[in-house]
Amino acid sequence: MKGQGLSSKATVKVNPSDSRNQYRAPTKIVLSYRTIDQFFSDIATNISLGGIFIRTPKPLPVGTTLRISFAIPQFESYVEANGTVIHTGTTDCVGMGIKFSEIDNRALRAIDEMIKYNLSAEEEKKAKEKEKCKEKGKAAKAKPASAARTPAKKAPAKKAPAKKAPAKKAPAKKAAARKAP
Repeated sequence: MKGQGLSSKATVKVNPSDSRNQYRAPTKIVLSYRTIDQFFSDIATNISLGGIFIRTPKPLPVGTTLRISFAIPQFESYVEANGTVIHTGTTDCVGMGIKFSEIDNRALRAIDEMIKYNLSAEEEKKAKEKEKCKEKGKAAKAKPASAARTPAKKAPAKKAPAKKAPAKKAPAKKAAARKAP
């Protein structure tokens, strides 16, 4: 929203056709939200410039409008926005997706900074994991330094197979002649 010349008090109407085309940063934000006659407090699990996902065992119906409030402590910001429930979660992730309908520029900048911060932390984590994998791969391919200095041991000479002694024959059984009665 930079470059639009709007003050931090200006409110931005979010384009309703702008559906989920922004980066969604994983997060854990305790937030409060309210409808006309109810007040709630839950945890958001991801956020973008266009909306937020709230994990809750009892999502509000799709189409419900609400007012959301939360703090972003690392940036000393407090965000307030109007939004609409656009979907409820799945069986794996119970909650509701909220699309921002009105939010001020200051709040958008704070969310943008938080997303960049989370993205850089996520990229750094992936880079470290990738480096660990490379190091493990190099270690597995490389021979230990001690093996390079130690001469290879000769394998013991194979002995010729021993000759087998002829198998002993079992003594023949003498058939007893049977006399007919």
